[in-house]
Order: sequence, then C-alpha cells, then structure tokens
Amino acid sequence: MEILGIDVGGTTIKAALVSDTGEIRQASKVTIPTVDERDAVINTIVDLVAQFPTAEKVGVSFPGVIQGKGYLRTAGALRSMFKIDLYAELTQRITKPLAILNDANAATLAEQAVGDAKDVDNYILFALGTGVGGGLVINGQLYAGKHGMAGEFGFQSMNPYHETNEMDYSLSFEGSLVFGLIRNYELATGRNVNRDAKQVFEAAEAGDAVAASVVERFYLSLAHGILNAVMMIDPELILIAGGVTNRSTFLEELLTTLDIVMSDLLRYQDIELPPIKLAKMKADTGIVGAAQYAKTTL
Repeated sequence: MEILGIDVGGTTIKAALVSDTGEIRQASKVTIPTVDERDAVINTIVDLVAQFPTAEKVGVSFPGVIQGKGYLRTAGALRSMFKIDLYAELTQRITKPLAILNDANAATLAEQAVGDAKDVDNYILFALGTGVGGGLVINGQLYAGKHGMAGEFGFQSMNPYHETNEMDYSLSFEGSLVFGLIRNYELATGRNVNRDAKQVFEAAEAGDAVAASVVERFYLSLAHGILNAVMMIDPELILIAGGVTNRSTFLEELLTTLDIVMSDLLRYQDIELPPIKLAKMKADTGIVGAAQYAKTTL
C-alpha cells in the first residue's frame, strides 16, 4: 500500500508517497512554497492529491489545534486558515480516504513508524521550536483529547503568580527556543539574534554571563515541564524533537539538569524517569506521520 503524506507548514507544503512500512519514496517528493491564503492552501492540497493517483489514502499534517476530523481552531502561522473546517472543504473535492492531524502529533506518529517508539505503547514527544508542542500515545493510540489540545505542553503554567497581565510564565515562554531562550536573551541584552538559538548557546560558552543564565533558565524550565508530564502520564519513553536536538551536547545538558532538579526536590527523589531520547526523524516527520495516521485510522 502507498499512502500520500502531505505536510503543510508556514513556509512550504511538502508531499510524498510513503510505503506501508513508513519509508518515503524520495523520487516522489514535491515541495511547494506556502501562500497564506485560504483558497491557495486548499487548492494546493487538492492539486497534490491529483498528482499521486496511485495513493490509496491521504494523510495531511497541519499546524495548530485541530478538532474532530479536521476543524482548524487555530493554524499556527497560517492566519488565513483559522476556524476553517478543512476536512469538509477537502472532502468536497477529494474522493480518497482522508485524515488530518496536528503537525506535532504527526511527528509523534512518525517515531512510531520508523523511530525509537516502535512497539512502545505509552510515550510522549516534546517538540521544541517557536513554542513547545508535542504529542501523546497512550495504549498504542494517539491521544488528542476532547478538544484536540492534548500534547500542548507549552501551555503548562510554570509560575501562577505574575505582576502584570502581560507576563507569561508558560512553558512555551520559558522552555522553548524562540519564545523562551531567544526572547529572554534579547530582553536582557537588547541584542537581536535573528531567532538563532545557536548564537545564545555560543555566547554562553564564550563566557557571556547573561547568556549562561538564560541557557540555565531554559534547561530548568524544560526539565520542570518534562517532570510535570511524567507525573501526569507515567510514560515508557520520552522523545525530544526540534532543531535544538542537533546541538551535540543538548541531551547531556538536559539530563544533567533533570538530575539536579530531582536531587534538589524531595518529591522527586524516589521517582524513576523513563528513558529520554532524541527523535530519530530529523526531516519529513510531517509526511511520514500524516501517512502513518491515515494508515492506522482509515
């Protein structure tokens, strides 16, 4: 069986045929620039499906909070797609079986297809980027929750007390790369690092005390976010995805911080963490995850 996986992102829309075992047919891969306009996005998806007549099913990965079969409550950077029933729009023009899911959930299922989550019934994926997203698999099944918000780890409150309404102490504003690490460094220094977290890490390694403090804060916030999720779900495995995982020392630094937090806080001293690993899929997670979702749900 061949399944068409389509990954809609803020800058590109990618598609490819995916085998029953989760392997992409690289020769079939198509990449198209995203135009943030409702009809343009819908037409692109419809046209892509028409280009792959051999596909038996279609899976679409999309940013934002997705309810039901494909109502886009939000749509990430694609503002034109907010509050659209994408499933209804597409099934008027596409006759193949169709499934739509959130992009972080797609990344979660990609690991089930071809990563370290094979044969793991209960696991969590944290997706670190502009904010903090993620996905949950419980008893072997993707769990989205009543309103499609399960796995939105970035909404965890890191501190319920604030001085002004503008203060946001969510995990996304503390333990992500753009809203957290970069934002905190730029606020503290007035320096623009052009959304490049690598500059902050390099400044810390070069002896920049502010950068070092911000990096420490990033790891501490992420550690607390992970521990909160562990205590709620008790997973067998935690996976971390996102560009920061390309940093060679990232996992070591995160695990060291987790050890420190668990040693410092009595409530964690008898807790055993599950294995924490980096997601294997570095590219095309949306394509593979969307195809996996279509395979298992249609």
